[in-house]
Amino acid sequence: MKKILKNIATTLTIVMFSAMVFSFAAPPTVNAADPPTPPIPCTLPDSDDDFFKFPTWYRGFKDGTKKDANSDCVLNLQGKQLNEIAFTVALNVIDIALRIIAILTVLFTIYGGFLLITAQGAPDKLKSGRTAIIQALTGLAIAMLASFVVSMIVGAMNP
Repeated sequence: MKKILKNIATTLTIVMFSAMVFSFAAPPTVNAADPPTPPIPCTLPDSDDDFFKFPTWYRGFKDGTKKDANSDCVLNLQGKQLNEIAFTVALNVIDIALRIIAILTVLFTIYGGFLLITAQGAPDKLKSGRTAIIQALTGLAIAMLASFVVSMIVGAMNP
């Protein structure tokens, strides 16, 4: 058993060393006849055409670049400070989460209403329906309050 493990370890070592040597030995291919083309400035798309009108995480950053006329616009963050990028992305993620929570609140409120309608006077089902609606609306209130607090903190830190 020890001999088999030693042979496997030796083989793996040789293969890894060979791969490392050959990866450094092969020069990258560069065509000197084709100089690099400068990036083309472009504007990133807005999130109005997206599914459920969810904002994109990069909303607020309009500057982008393209490699050529046929490529997609890529986000360009040169010249932006890290705290500005982090705050903008965090606010966009919070906005997306709040919209998801709002959709879930509507679904849970409908579920609670369904429980109330199908209760047929049973006190347990009436209570569970009311509880579902109250908990859904409480969750929405907490999410909105959390979003407001984060927005206030970010606004105070980044005037």
